[in-house]
Amino acid sequence: MTTSNRSGTVLGTVAEGRPEMMRNPAVRCPCCGERVRELPATTAIEPCESCKRPLALVRMASRRRAYRLHNVLDLIGTLHGIATIILVLAFALTGMEALTFAKAITILLFVIASILLTDGVLSLKTGIDKTWGIIRRGPRARIHGLAKVGCGVAGFGLTMIGLAL
Repeated sequence: MTTSNRSGTVLGTVAEGRPEMMRNPAVRCPCCGERVRELPATTAIEPCESCKRPLALVRMASRRRAYRLHNVLDLIGTLHGIATIILVLAFALTGMEALTFAKAITILLFVIASILLTDGVLSLKTGIDKTWGIIRRGPRARIHGLAKVGCGVAGFGLTMIGLAL
């Protein structure tokens, strides 16, 4: 049963791998802020109806039957940041060669370029963008989307340079 006042938290019991949840009118898309009419299964990634960003329910560690609705692109970006920190620490604290470090950074650059390009194309297509915690709509969202596409293409160019090393 959904009993939450937090916009992204969904509570319910798990039966047969899918949560049996009542629709919580307070659950909103973390990207566009629109109400989510249908929650994805706990093992599925579904697009938001308005902004088309991929959404997934992720189990919260602090509560046994609570899930949080997340943007998959943000989750991948968070994992990218953690991997970057680990890579820099490994380079600084171990005897990793510079070429190995450059190749690993190239892989991480490919990941962030893919995220930027995907988010930028979705911003151009839907006219909805969320950058630095601010939701934009209309022409400003498309301008941010175009900038993200440009940065993603530049990231792919740098990835090609890194692969040529």
